[in-house]
Amino acid sequence: MHKIVSCVEDGLAGIMSGDMTARELYEAVGLLIEQRIKDEIVLKTSPHNAALTIENKGKDDPLVDTGALHKSIGVKVIEI
Repeated sequence: MHKIVSCVEDGLAGIMSGDMTARELYEAVGLLIEQRIKDEIVLKTSPHNAALTIENKGKDDPLVDTGALHKSIGVKVIEI
């Protein structure tokens, strides 16, 4: 979380000085959040899978099976 807070603080200073746009800040924060979510998926080990699930998957990794969830996470900044 510290990286995100620092990014926002630095980004706001950059916007005020004219060195950065709001869109660039949103993209930078989005990328940090994306990476944080992906890291948490890999680190998440609890609650454990049921015995049958472990038998079927071959491992006790509750959020990782094929890797599709991990790969599907991304960031997109949109204007509204």
